[in-house]
Amino acid sequence: MKRASFFGFGQRKPAWTYAAHGTIWRIEISLGGKILGESRDQERKEVSFFCLDGVTGAPRWEDRKIDEQWWVGIES
Repeated sequence: MKRASFFGFGQRKPAWTYAAHGTIWRIEISLGGKILGESRDQERKEVSFFCLDGVTGAPRWEDRKIDEQWWVGIES
């Protein structure tokens, strides 16, 4: 009998992936299953936001920016 292992046989694969425009800094998940994310380009000191469908991973919108480019976050 084979056993599932964290290091070998039986590893799970993600249902979907998302490539952000920078480092994913923070995420929040809504009760409706949407994923709101904050990504940061640390070299350019810029932040942008994205929203994904939690089931399919499809972007609802991406690369949203506001006037303040660095000192702002999802909670704002």
